[in-house]
Amino acid sequence: MIQNLVKINSNLEIDSSVKETLRKEIEGDVRFDDITREIYSTDASIYRMLPICVVIPKTVQDVKTIIQIAHENKIPILPRGGGSSLSGQTVNHAIVIDFSKYLNRVIDIDTSSKTVKAQPGLTIDVLNNHLKKVNLLFTPDPSTTNRATVGGVIGNNSCGAHSIIYGKTIDHVVALDTILSNGDNHLFQKIDSLRFEQLTYGNSLEAEIYSKSLNLFKEYTDELSRRFPSIQRRIGGYNLDDINDNNSIDLTKIIVGSEGTLATIVEADVSVVNLPKHKGLVVSEFNDIITSIEASIIALDFEPSAVEHIGEIILNEAKKSPEFASGIDYLKSNPKDIIVTEFYGDTQKELEDKMAKFNRKLVRSKLASSTTSILDPIQQSQVWSMRKAGLGLVMKKPGEAKAIPFVEDTAVSPEKLPEYVRRFEEIVKENGTTAGYYGHASVGCLHIRPLINLKSEEDIKKMVKISDEISDLVFEFKGSFSGEHGDGIVRGAWTKKMYGEKVYRAFQELKKSFDPLNILNPGKIIDTPQMDSNLRFGSDYKTEKIDNFLSFDKEGGFLQAIEMCNGQAACRKVDSGYMCPSFMATREEVDSTRGRANALRAALSGKLPISGLNSKKLFNVLDLCIECKTCRSECPSGVDMAKMKIEVMRQQVLANGLSWRDRLIGYFPRYAPLMAKVPYIANLQSSIVGSKISEWFFGLSSKQPLPRWARRPFYPESDIVGDPKGPEVVLFIDCFNRYFEPGNLHATVDVLVSAGRKVRFLEPPGDNARPLCCGRTFLSVGL
Repeated sequence: MIQNLVKINSNLEIDSSVKETLRKEIEGDVRFDDITREIYSTDASIYRMLPICVVIPKTVQDVKTIIQIAHENKIPILPRGGGSSLSGQTVNHAIVIDFSKYLNRVIDIDTSSKTVKAQPGLTIDVLNNHLKKVNLLFTPDPSTTNRATVGGVIGNNSCGAHSIIYGKTIDHVVALDTILSNGDNHLFQKIDSLRFEQLTYGNSLEAEIYSKSLNLFKEYTDELSRRFPSIQRRIGGYNLDDINDNNSIDLTKIIVGSEGTLATIVEADVSVVNLPKHKGLVVSEFNDIITSIEASIIALDFEPSAVEHIGEIILNEAKKSPEFASGIDYLKSNPKDIIVTEFYGDTQKELEDKMAKFNRKLVRSKLASSTTSILDPIQQSQVWSMRKAGLGLVMKKPGEAKAIPFVEDTAVSPEKLPEYVRRFEEIVKENGTTAGYYGHASVGCLHIRPLINLKSEEDIKKMVKISDEISDLVFEFKGSFSGEHGDGIVRGAWTKKMYGEKVYRAFQELKKSFDPLNILNPGKIIDTPQMDSNLRFGSDYKTEKIDNFLSFDKEGGFLQAIEMCNGQAACRKVDSGYMCPSFMATREEVDSTRGRANALRAALSGKLPISGLNSKKLFNVLDLCIECKTCRSECPSGVDMAKMKIEVMRQQVLANGLSWRDRLIGYFPRYAPLMAKVPYIANLQSSIVGSKISEWFFGLSSKQPLPRWARRPFYPESDIVGDPKGPEVVLFIDCFNRYFEPGNLHATVDVLVSAGRKVRFLEPPGDNARPLCCGRTFLSVGL
C-alpha cells in the first residue's frame, strides 16, 4: 500500500475523462479555469498552492460523489469553508471542495437538549443569529466568526476569546456525519464498548479506523501523557489522548482539529449554551507589554469571561481607522498596551461587584496607568470589533516587512506568560526585528507576530530560525506550539520535534488507518512540506511594473496596495456591515475583495496566462465591483478595491480604447444638458424598441429600465437662496438628481431654507464652461 500513497504534486493534472465525470455527476459548480484556481490558491496564511480544480457542491450526494471519484483516481481533495486559515490548512494541490456557497443551512435547533444540527458551510455569526432568537449561543468565537464556518472551526478546533469559560470546539461537538476517504458515509459519536466492538469486526475501512484508533491509544497512552502539554490551549497534532472516557469511545475527538485530513464533515451536531444575562468590560492601560501581562494574571482571580491583550501596533493602526477608532476613544492616556477584561453576571449587581473588586485590586497593584469600566452594550461592541480586527490592523503596518503568522499561536500556562513573553521578545530582538502583539492572555495564548519580509531570502531564513528558537522556548515552558490556529504547514513542519518520534509515528499510523491512499488534505499536521516552501511571495517573486494613472504613494505603490490584502477574508461576511455587496449577492469567492486582489496580484506576478492588466478575464473579475469603497472602511487592512478597479479600467482604456457603452456612461455630464432639452426623445430608450436598441448597441440590459429624464431639470434661479444672514451651506448639484430626480434637490433646498440656512449653489461659471462634476462617470470607465 505504501507505494500507492498519493504525494503532494504541484504539477498534478487530471485527465479529460475525470473532468467530464465531475461535470456530469456533480449538481453543483465545477471549475477548472485559471482564475478560479488562482483565487483559491491562498488563504490567510503565508502560503500559495494552486488547486487542481474547484468544486462547489449543492448536496451531500455531491460531496460523496467527489470523494468517490477522487478515491478511484487517487486525486487529493481539500474541504474548505471561509478560507481564513492562518497555517495553510485550506490550500493544497487538490480538488478544493467549497462548502460555503450552498451547504450553509441550520438544519435543526433543539432547545430542550441544547443542541444544533448544521451544515459545514454555515458561518458562526449566522448560526448565532439564529440561536439568539431562542436565547442560545454556540460558544467558539475566533475573531473570524463573521466568515469562519462550522466545518472550519471543527476542523481547526477553534477557541476564541471566551475559551477560559467555554473551552474549545472539541468540548461542544456531539456528533459528526462524515464521508470517509473511500466515499462511504459514517456517523461519528460517543458509543459504548459493546457498540465499539461491533464496529471493529470485518475488513471495512470503518473497522480499521475503530480498531486502530483504540490500539494506538492503548499503545501510546504513556507517551501521549508525557509529550502532550498539560494546558487548555493545546491544539496541535491529533487528539488521540481524548478518545476513551469511562468505558465509552468518542472518535469525534480525533476528527475535531484534524484539518480535513481524516474525514470530510457534511453535517455536525454541536452543543450550545444560554446567552449570558449581563456583561461588562474593564479596559486597563499600560506603558509596556510585560506589565500588562502581569495584570492579566490578577484578572484570573475574579472569574472573568475573557482577558484580551491588545498591543501597540494595533492601537496605533486603530486610531487611523474610521471603522475601528471608536473602539479606543475611551482611552485616558496614550498606552502602549491595553488589557480588556470581560465579566458576566446573573444580575447587574453581581456583574458590577465583580468589576469593582477587580478594579480595586488592579489599582492597589499600581500596574495600570488607568482603567475604564464599560457597561454600555454599544461601547462594548465597539471594543470587541476593534479587538476582532486585530489581525488585519497588525498587518496594515506599511512596508514590505509584515507581521506574518508563523509563531503567532504559541500557548503556555498563564502564570508563566510574563517570563515567556520576555524571552520571546529577546529572541525577536536578537534576530533583528520587532513584533505585533495581541491575543488571549486569559489562557496564555498571545498572538505574537514578528515582522518579516517574505520577498527577502535573508528574512525567509530568519523566519525559519525564529521558528526553531521559539519551538525550543515553547518546549522549555511545557507549552503548545499551536494554541488555536492549528498546525497546517507552518507548524506541521515542527510536529515531530514538538511531540517526539513515537507520538509522530502514532499520528502517521492514525492517518493511514483513516486515509490509506493519503488523499485527504495531504501534507497537513504530519508529513508536511518545508515551512519555507510554497510561499505566496518568496525571494523569486517578481512583478510587472505599471505606470499608474492614480497616485498610490500613500500605499507605497499600486502593487503594495494590492498586497495589503493578506487573505483574512473579512470581505466574506454576509450578515453584518456592507462589505462586500457583490459577494453578499453571489457568495462567489471571485466576487469578494480578497478574490479580486488575488487575481490582480496573480496577473502582475505572471501567475495567470494573461498580459498584465490588459485582459477581458481580469475585467470580468472586477466587473461586479460597484466601487462603493466599503472595503476601504470595513476591511481592517484598508484594502481599497474601488481605487484599484479604476486603475485597471484606465490601463485597459489605454490599451484598447473606449467602447460605445463606456463612452455613453463616461461622457454623460457632457451631453446631459443637451438631452435634458428634449426629454421626450431621450426617454424613447425606455420603450421596448429603444431598450432593445440600447442592449444591442451599448450592451445595456433591456431587463433593467434606465432612469427617465425629468421634464424639468433642476436649475436654480439664483446662486443663493434662503436667509442671507443664516449659516451658509454649499449645495453641490449632481448630475443624477439634476436630470433624473430634481424633486430630491427641491426638497433639500426647502428643508435647508426652512431651517434658516443660506444656501449657495455650486455651479459652473458659465454656459460654455466645463461641467462642474464629481467625475464619477469618468472614473467608472477609466477616464
